[in-house]
Amino acid sequence: MIAKATKPVIVAGDFNTFWGTHEIYLFMRASGLRSANTLGLPSYPARSPRVELDFILVSEGIDVNAFRIPEVRYSDHRPLICDFEVRK
Repeated sequence: MIAKATKPVIVAGDFNTFWGTHEIYLFMRASGLRSANTLGLPSYPARSPRVELDFILVSEGIDVNAFRIPEVRYSDHRPLICDFEVRK
């Protein structure tokens, strides 16, 4: 579905990649998506993040202006915040 999309795409969520980003690599490669979290910042567990389990993946046509993970502990995962623009 993503590869056939004619407009820019964002896929976000908890991907449960407990063995690192290599688990999501094939999905990203096949779909043409890239991570907004270019630094690989961890988001889990919220009290003391050590693992990158949550992702915001963007397609071509989307410019990521800012990405951050605030120190919020309302869940077992910290939230991801991504400011972006869709190119015309």
